[in-house]
Amino acid sequence: ADMARLKAAQRGEARCEGCRCAATTLCNSSHSDCGAGREFGCYEHRCLSPTRLQMRVGNTWFDCAEQPTPSRISLPGYAGELECPPAAELCASAAELGWPDLRSVEPASGPAGGGTVVTIRGADLGAADSRVVVCGVEAS
Repeated sequence: ADMARLKAAQRGEARCEGCRCAATTLCNSSHSDCGAGREFGCYEHRCLSPTRLQMRVGNTWFDCAEQPTPSRISLPGYAGELECPPAAELCASAAELGWPDLRSVEPASGPAGGGTVVTIRGADLGAADSRVVVCGVEAS
């Protein structure tokens, strides 16, 4: 059990109900040896839309490329790659949930005191009279 936990930590894996297996050669760069070759690891995932998937490695969420076939992504702080499953397979039901498909938020930051006009672009953002809450504050 201790060896399995160590290997999971080296690869940035998680064990959870919402986790999915993915092919990986990831190895945290702070570890010298994670084993050889391609293995399967468990990673938490979330669907941002029916075609947008993110995988969580360690404590960070990473975007998977939008492709019909599995895509391989390289991650900062890790050697190797994570093979993301196709978003269409894991996220097909996201359309039924009515989630918005966010494409951009501008500007990326602003003063802590607020007052910055924020533009959100995407699809399925809701009706014009929908409430928008940012950091617990209702937008006007």
